[in-house]
Amino acid sequence: MLSQSSVAIGTNLAEIAATNGIKLVPKQSTLIQEVCAAIGNNMFNKVEKREYIEPSLLNAAAGNDVMVNKMKTYTQSSHDLLMDNYQVDLSNIIANHIAFARGVVNKEINLLKEKIQQGLSDYKFKEAEDFFNISYFKPADVFASYIMENEIGTYKGSTTKFFFDPVDLSKLVKEEFDLGGYILTGDAEQDNYISTWFNAEGKDRMLGYLTENVPEYSLSVHNLMDYSLINYLFYRNLLNKADLELGYSTVQLKSKCVANRDYFGNKLCVAMDAYRRDMANGRVLTTDSETAFSYFNDKPLSITVYEENFAKLAEAGCSVEVLFGYVSSENSNSVTVNELIANKENYISKWNTVRSLYVISMNGNKINIFRQIACSKFDESIVELSEEEKEVSNNSSQFIQETRDKAYAFIDNIQLSEIDDIDRICLELVAGIRFRFSNAYFILNEMTEIFKMSDNIDPMEAELYASVKYITDFLMQQVEVVRV
Repeated sequence: MLSQSSVAIGTNLAEIAATNGIKLVPKQSTLIQEVCAAIGNNMFNKVEKREYIEPSLLNAAAGNDVMVNKMKTYTQSSHDLLMDNYQVDLSNIIANHIAFARGVVNKEINLLKEKIQQGLSDYKFKEAEDFFNISYFKPADVFASYIMENEIGTYKGSTTKFFFDPVDLSKLVKEEFDLGGYILTGDAEQDNYISTWFNAEGKDRMLGYLTENVPEYSLSVHNLMDYSLINYLFYRNLLNKADLELGYSTVQLKSKCVANRDYFGNKLCVAMDAYRRDMANGRVLTTDSETAFSYFNDKPLSITVYEENFAKLAEAGCSVEVLFGYVSSENSNSVTVNELIANKENYISKWNTVRSLYVISMNGNKINIFRQIACSKFDESIVELSEEEKEVSNNSSQFIQETRDKAYAFIDNIQLSEIDDIDRICLELVAGIRFRFSNAYFILNEMTEIFKMSDNIDPMEAELYASVKYITDFLMQQVEVVRV
């Protein structure tokens, strides 16, 4: 039996089609043809007027009320019988399609997605800015403390020729030595400055400055400051304490300590003067900043920026990109604040050019790597076939190879702008290609689009809407559009 609302919808659709010069004709041997025939066979006269169409359709589709043993009984029409049978069949078909789509196909989609994401995680695509590992140097508070003014300051302007008297400190490495505690002075405020600096720099680095053969000529100003201070504090306290058994007599050890204390005290004074000159001259980078820029560097360039002078750049509106432009084009670390400010636009332009060229190169590699991983992981995913795939494969010897060919062709056409949407790519590869013999793609694709409409839609609701769309599409495929 047809409902009043469904007849009204059908009549309106027919009127719209007629207005546009078309009509919908059921295809032969289809469900739609059987249903239409069941109604048409009961319409004995041609309906001439619009107002009679709907009542006539309702009457033709309806069964009859008959009296059986003085009781009214409804006898189903041909239309009723067809609809009852097809409703059960369609319900079972839809339930099976959805169960297969979500239980088998969607599971394979998620597995492929995990495989591709795992493959991609092994690659780190560097951004242009990743070519630089930037650190900022600002002298620790210890370099402006009491000990600097009252002890290190006494070496300023000295004409004495200081020398280093080697001491074997290998014992400090072999034994657990509390270097951080040993260099303290006993003054709480001063020791707080020393401890804060020591902990920031790290024991291993400080101990290395004491026990290893350090080429002093290669040290940049900020490293020379640390190197000189740790040695000064150590030999200063060793002179006063004389408590370490290093294989020397007391006289020998004290003589060495005096020489080395003064040597490193003077060196620290010189390093502090060099730092002040760098600040006065507006130097931005330390001398050990790496500047051999190349796209093919495996490791980023380590550059150390003087924080005080970089602040002047920031005040003048110069971003770090100005510095990138300088380093990548000049391969030098001797630039000053004034030079960068004066050439700000030039270096910004150079960095933009360098960055653009690199991004083009990087993107080419990125899409190629993505395609390689997608192909490799797809091949892995079809090593173990589902029961449904095995059945299709048994009936078609070329099924697996055709599946690979279709997948490779799809992957070859993936564009850079699409690679972030792995969900869509896996849906196409698995539901659209691997399980192309099923209706899974239609159902899962519809569910995906429905989920985009609202965050509040749950899977059961999405299934319902997808089912309605599937049935509509299923029935429309049984209708032919004819021009009249």
